[in-house]
Amino acid sequence: MLLIILKLSNKFLKLFNISSIITEIDFLTIFKKKILRFFRNFKFFLVLFHIFALIQFESISQISSKTNLEIFDSEISAGIEKILLYPEINREQKFVFYVSTSKNNKEEKKYTEQVLRKTADKNNIRYSFAKDEKMEAPDSVYNRLAIQVIRLKAEYPVFIKNGFLGEKTMKRRIISDLAISIKNNSSSILAEENLNSKFEDEIFFEDYSRYESPEYRFTQSIPPGLSLLESIIFPAAVITASAVAAILFFAVRSK
Repeated sequence: MLLIILKLSNKFLKLFNISSIITEIDFLTIFKKKILRFFRNFKFFLVLFHIFALIQFESISQISSKTNLEIFDSEISAGIEKILLYPEINREQKFVFYVSTSKNNKEEKKYTEQVLRKTADKNNIRYSFAKDEKMEAPDSVYNRLAIQVIRLKAEYPVFIKNGFLGEKTMKRRIISDLAISIKNNSSSILAEENLNSKFEDEIFFEDYSRYESPEYRFTQSIPPGLSLLESIIFPAAVITASAVAAILFFAVRSK
């Protein structure tokens, strides 16, 4: 009887080992298939992620990174350089500059003088700044360049993208309006030009203030307003819901 039990036990162990081996092989096969399927799906999602990232990068790359002041600089400087290249103007002669503003704005006068100075240095022009409108200089021959600043303004008129609680971009508009006159030292007019520039592009709504310069108010403006739902009602609802959740949480804990 004992011998029969031992023989049955050996057969059972052999059968168990075979079945465990089969189970192990099946498990490895299934596991391998699942791993392969996972990597195939992972590659698919990776491709989708790359496509999405490229689209996002392309969208972000179209958003300007220049500050308002940098745009004013480039627009005004380009206009002045264009006038200085007129054939009737002798750039070898010294220039006397004088800047005035329509509203006696010292901030705009100071800024325009800085742009004039940088533009003249860039073009290797000899110059000085006059103290008054007479623009007199000790030189026997020179040019008088007068600039009147009529308007310098930055504004954000409308949203371009305005997703609810999502990405928001807005139009930026930089306006410069200046009157330039160049005369020789005998007051003969060599050139007169109105520099009217209107630059427009797209910037992010959330960080618009980083485009502005605190020392120059004409680089600052007010962005378009958010909807009542997004600016007041939804935040108030979120705060109320959070408060109610907190009250219920402590009420349940105290029981």
